[in-house]
Amino acid sequence: MASVLIAIAISALIAANTAMSNVNAAGANLSTAEYLLQQVRERTETTGYQYLRNMYNDKVYNPPLDEDGDELTEFNAYSQRIGVAYVANDNFDETVDEDEGFLKITAEVRYNGDPITSSSWIRAEY
Repeated sequence: MASVLIAIAISALIAANTAMSNVNAAGANLSTAEYLLQQVRERTETTGYQYLRNMYNDKVYNPPLDEDGDELTEFNAYSQRIGVAYVANDNFDETVDEDEGFLKITAEVRYNGDPITSSSWIRAEY
């Protein structure tokens, strides 16, 4: 009887340890993805408005790039996808064909092809 209880306790500890390891790995992936997303934001903030669409629209970087455009080869399993679209000056959710002075930049970070996080922000021509 005692050996059965010990076996059950050990099995429960192994299952709990596995669950905690999986949660920790997911948290580490999300933290890295947020860092890589911030690198895209910083890189686009230092790029002139008139160049953003040509430089970054429909681009995928694998390995991802840092804010200076250098490859982050230690993050080969991650990729950064960037889209840049003109948006209406009275509705930032509405994409338009002509430049009305605002761009919506959308960046997505993937891990082994699976989306982890994404964000969008608006750049104004000034």
